Amino acid sequence: MSRHWITLLVALLTLTVATPALAGKKRDRAEKRQDERELADDRRDTIDDATDMARLDTLVEQWHQAWETGNREREISVDGALAVWIKQELRESAHEVGEARGEVARSESERAGSRRELAHDSDRGRPGKTADSARDLSDDRRDLRDDKRDLEAEKRDLRRTRAIAQRLKELQPSFDSGKADKALYAEKSGLLRELQVLARAELARDRQETREDREELREDRRERREKGR
Repeated sequence: MSRHWITLLVALLTLTVATPALAGKKRDRAEKRQDERELADDRRDTIDDATDMARLDTLVEQWHQAWETGNREREISVDGALAVWIKQELRESAHEVGEARGEVARSESERAGSRRELAHDSDRGRPGKTADSARDLSDDRRDLRDDKRDLEAEKRDLRRTRAIAQRLKELQPSFDSGKADKALYAEKSGLLRELQVLARAELARDRQETREDREELREDRRERREKGR
Protein backbone atom coordinates (compact mmCIF):
# COMPACT_ATOMS: atom_id res chain seq x y z
CA MET A 1 0.00 0.00 0.00
CA SER A 2 1.41 3.39 -0.95
CA ARG A 3 2.23 6.06 1.60
CA HIS A 4 -0.60 8.19 0.14
CA TRP A 5 -3.23 5.55 0.83
CA ILE A 6 -1.89 4.88 4.33
CA THR A 7 -2.11 8.58 5.13
CA LEU A 8 -5.64 8.73 3.77
CA LEU A 9 -6.69 5.65 5.76
CA VAL A 10 -5.29 7.10 9.00
CA ALA A 11 -7.12 10.38 8.33
CA LEU A 12 -10.42 8.57 7.77
CA LEU A 13 -10.02 6.51 10.95
CA THR A 14 -9.22 9.65 12.93
CA LEU A 15 -12.28 11.40 11.53
CA THR A 16 -14.48 8.41 12.39
CA VAL A 17 -13.36 8.55 16.02
CA ALA A 18 -13.32 12.32 16.33
CA THR A 19 -16.68 13.09 14.75
CA PRO A 20 -18.86 11.64 17.58
CA ALA A 21 -16.62 13.30 20.17
CA LEU A 22 -16.94 16.65 18.43
CA ALA A 23 -20.68 16.14 18.15
CA GLY A 24 -20.84 15.43 21.87
CA LYS A 25 -18.89 18.59 22.71
CA LYS A 26 -21.11 20.63 20.40
CA ARG A 27 -24.20 19.21 22.11
CA ASP A 28 -22.73 20.01 25.54
CA ARG A 29 -22.17 23.65 24.52
CA ALA A 30 -25.68 23.88 23.09
CA GLU A 31 -27.16 22.45 26.31
CA LYS A 32 -25.15 24.95 28.38
CA ARG A 33 -26.51 27.87 26.36
CA GLN A 34 -30.03 26.45 26.66
CA ASP A 35 -29.66 26.02 30.45
CA GLU A 36 -28.53 29.65 30.79
CA ARG A 37 -31.44 30.90 28.65
CA GLU A 38 -33.93 28.87 30.69
CA LEU A 39 -32.51 30.23 33.94
CA ALA A 40 -32.87 33.80 32.66
CA ASP A 41 -36.45 33.01 31.56
CA ASP A 42 -37.17 31.57 35.02
CA ARG A 43 -36.08 34.80 36.66
CA ARG A 44 -38.30 36.88 34.38
CA ASP A 45 -41.27 34.56 34.89
CA THR A 46 -40.86 34.71 38.67
CA ILE A 47 -40.78 38.52 38.66
CA ASP A 48 -43.79 38.74 36.30
CA ASP A 49 -45.87 36.20 38.24
CA ALA A 50 -45.04 37.82 41.58
CA THR A 51 -46.21 41.16 40.15
CA ASP A 52 -49.40 39.56 38.78
CA MET A 53 -50.13 37.87 42.11
CA ALA A 54 -49.64 41.10 44.06
CA ARG A 55 -52.00 42.89 41.67
CA LEU A 56 -54.64 40.16 42.04
CA ASP A 57 -54.34 40.17 45.83
CA THR A 58 -54.92 43.93 45.87
CA LEU A 59 -57.96 43.70 43.59
CA VAL A 60 -59.54 40.81 45.48
CA GLU A 61 -59.17 42.60 48.80
CA GLN A 62 -60.60 45.79 47.30
CA TRP A 63 -63.58 43.84 45.97
CA HIS A 64 -64.28 42.30 49.36
CA GLN A 65 -64.01 45.68 51.06
CA ALA A 66 -66.48 47.16 48.57
CA TRP A 67 -68.87 44.25 49.17
CA GLU A 68 -68.63 44.50 52.96
CA THR A 69 -69.15 48.29 52.98
CA GLY A 70 -71.82 48.27 50.28
CA ASN A 71 -69.76 50.59 48.06
CA ARG A 72 -71.35 49.82 44.68
CA GLU A 73 -69.32 52.38 42.76
CA ARG A 74 -66.07 50.94 44.06
CA GLU A 75 -67.27 47.39 43.42
CA ILE A 76 -68.08 48.15 39.77
CA SER A 77 -64.66 49.73 39.27
CA VAL A 78 -62.85 46.74 40.76
CA ASP A 79 -64.97 44.34 38.69
CA GLY A 80 -63.66 46.04 35.55
CA ALA A 81 -60.06 45.76 36.74
CA LEU A 82 -60.55 42.10 37.63
CA ALA A 83 -61.92 41.38 34.15
CA VAL A 84 -58.78 42.91 32.64
CA TRP A 85 -56.54 40.88 34.97
CA ILE A 86 -58.31 37.62 34.13
CA LYS A 87 -58.10 38.25 30.39
CA GLN A 88 -54.38 38.92 30.65
CA GLU A 89 -53.86 35.86 32.86
CA LEU A 90 -55.61 33.59 30.37
CA ARG A 91 -53.39 34.90 27.58
CA GLU A 92 -50.21 34.45 29.65
CA SER A 93 -51.25 30.99 30.84
CA ALA A 94 -51.83 29.82 27.27
CA HIS A 95 -48.38 31.15 26.36
CA GLU A 96 -46.82 29.31 29.30
CA VAL A 97 -48.43 26.04 28.20
CA GLY A 98 -46.82 26.56 24.79
CA GLU A 99 -43.44 27.21 26.41
CA ALA A 100 -43.82 24.09 28.57
CA ARG A 101 -44.52 22.02 25.45
CA GLY A 102 -41.35 23.44 23.89
CA GLU A 103 -39.30 22.43 26.95
CA VAL A 104 -40.67 18.89 26.75
CA ALA A 105 -39.69 18.72 23.07
CA ARG A 106 -36.17 19.97 23.85
CA SER A 107 -35.78 17.46 26.67
CA GLU A 108 -36.91 14.64 24.38
CA SER A 109 -34.30 15.74 21.83
CA GLU A 110 -31.57 15.84 24.49
CA ARG A 111 -32.55 12.38 25.72
CA ALA A 112 -32.34 11.02 22.17
CA GLY A 113 -28.88 12.58 21.77
CA SER A 114 -27.71 10.99 25.02
CA ARG A 115 -29.01 7.60 23.88
CA ARG A 116 -27.03 7.86 20.63
CA GLU A 117 -23.90 8.91 22.50
CA LEU A 118 -24.25 6.04 24.99
CA ALA A 119 -24.74 3.51 22.17
CA HIS A 120 -21.67 4.85 20.36
CA ASP A 121 -19.44 4.66 23.48
CA SER A 122 -20.75 1.20 24.36
CA ASP A 123 -20.15 -0.15 20.84
CA ARG A 124 -16.55 1.07 20.96
CA GLY A 125 -15.87 -0.50 24.36
CA ARG A 126 -15.03 2.71 26.20
CA PRO A 127 -15.96 2.08 29.88
CA GLY A 128 -15.10 5.55 31.16
CA LYS A 129 -16.98 7.33 28.38
CA THR A 130 -19.85 4.86 28.65
CA ALA A 131 -20.27 5.69 32.35
CA ASP A 132 -20.34 9.43 31.55
CA SER A 133 -22.88 8.90 28.79
CA ALA A 134 -25.06 6.73 31.03
CA ARG A 135 -25.08 9.49 33.65
CA ASP A 136 -25.99 12.06 30.99
CA LEU A 137 -28.87 9.87 29.83
CA SER A 138 -30.12 9.46 33.40
CA ASP A 139 -30.03 13.24 33.89
CA ASP A 140 -31.89 13.81 30.62
CA ARG A 141 -34.58 11.30 31.59
CA ARG A 142 -35.05 13.08 34.92
CA ASP A 143 -35.28 16.47 33.18
CA LEU A 144 -37.88 15.09 30.78
CA ARG A 145 -39.99 13.79 33.67
CA ASP A 146 -39.80 17.20 35.37
CA ASP A 147 -40.76 19.02 32.17
CA LYS A 148 -43.72 16.71 31.55
CA ARG A 149 -44.86 17.26 35.15
CA ASP A 150 -44.65 21.04 34.68
CA LEU A 151 -46.58 20.84 31.40
CA GLU A 152 -49.42 18.93 33.02
CA ALA A 153 -49.56 21.43 35.89
CA GLU A 154 -49.70 24.37 33.46
CA LYS A 155 -52.46 22.71 31.43
CA ARG A 156 -54.46 21.87 34.56
CA ASP A 157 -54.25 25.44 35.87
CA LEU A 158 -55.21 26.88 32.49
CA ARG A 159 -58.30 24.67 32.33
CA ARG A 160 -59.35 25.72 35.83
CA THR A 161 -58.68 29.41 35.19
CA ARG A 162 -60.83 29.23 32.05
CA ALA A 163 -63.63 27.56 34.02
CA ILE A 164 -63.47 30.25 36.73
CA ALA A 165 -63.45 33.00 34.11
CA GLN A 166 -66.49 31.49 32.41
CA ARG A 167 -68.43 31.22 35.67
CA LEU A 168 -67.58 34.79 36.67
CA LYS A 169 -68.78 35.95 33.25
CA GLU A 170 -72.06 34.14 33.80
CA LEU A 171 -72.51 35.72 37.24
CA GLN A 172 -71.57 39.26 36.26
CA PRO A 173 -74.96 40.40 34.82
CA SER A 174 -76.54 39.89 38.25
CA PHE A 175 -73.86 42.11 39.82
CA ASP A 176 -74.10 44.74 37.09
CA SER A 177 -77.85 45.01 37.62
CA GLY A 178 -77.51 45.10 41.40
CA LYS A 179 -79.64 41.96 41.78
CA ALA A 180 -76.93 39.64 43.14
CA ASP A 181 -77.96 38.06 46.43
CA LYS A 182 -75.79 36.92 49.33
CA ALA A 183 -75.34 33.43 47.82
CA LEU A 184 -73.99 34.88 44.55
CA TYR A 185 -71.62 37.17 46.43
CA ALA A 186 -70.35 34.17 48.40
CA GLU A 187 -69.86 32.16 45.21
CA LYS A 188 -67.99 34.99 43.50
CA SER A 189 -65.84 35.46 46.60
CA GLY A 190 -64.89 31.78 46.50
CA LEU A 191 -63.97 31.97 42.82
CA LEU A 192 -61.76 35.00 43.37
CA ARG A 193 -60.04 33.30 46.29
CA GLU A 194 -59.39 30.29 44.08
CA LEU A 195 -57.72 32.55 41.52
CA GLN A 196 -55.39 33.65 44.31
CA VAL A 197 -54.57 30.02 45.12
CA LEU A 198 -53.77 29.33 41.46
CA ALA A 199 -51.55 32.42 41.26
CA ARG A 200 -49.60 31.32 44.35
CA ALA A 201 -49.18 27.81 42.93
CA GLU A 202 -47.84 29.27 39.68
CA LEU A 203 -45.30 31.40 41.54
CA ALA A 204 -44.22 28.36 43.58
CA ARG A 205 -43.65 26.40 40.34
CA ASP A 206 -41.54 29.27 38.99
CA ARG A 207 -39.31 29.15 42.04
CA GLN A 208 -39.06 25.36 41.94
CA GLU A 209 -38.14 25.44 38.25
CA THR A 210 -35.48 28.06 38.95
CA ARG A 211 -33.95 25.80 41.61
CA GLU A 212 -34.00 22.82 39.24
CA ASP A 213 -32.44 24.78 36.38
CA ARG A 214 -29.70 26.12 38.66
CA GLU A 215 -28.92 22.58 39.78
CA GLU A 216 -28.91 21.36 36.18
CA LEU A 217 -26.47 24.11 35.20
CA ARG A 218 -24.17 23.19 38.10
CA GLU A 219 -24.29 19.52 37.10
CA ASP A 220 -23.51 20.33 33.47
CA ARG A 221 -20.51 22.43 34.53
CA ARG A 222 -19.22 19.63 36.76
CA GLU A 223 -19.62 17.06 33.99
CA ARG A 224 -17.80 19.24 31.49
CA ARG A 225 -14.91 19.62 33.94
CA GLU A 226 -14.78 15.85 34.44
CA LYS A 227 -14.84 15.19 30.69
CA GLY A 228 -11.98 17.65 30.23
CA ARG A 229 -9.68 15.76 32.59
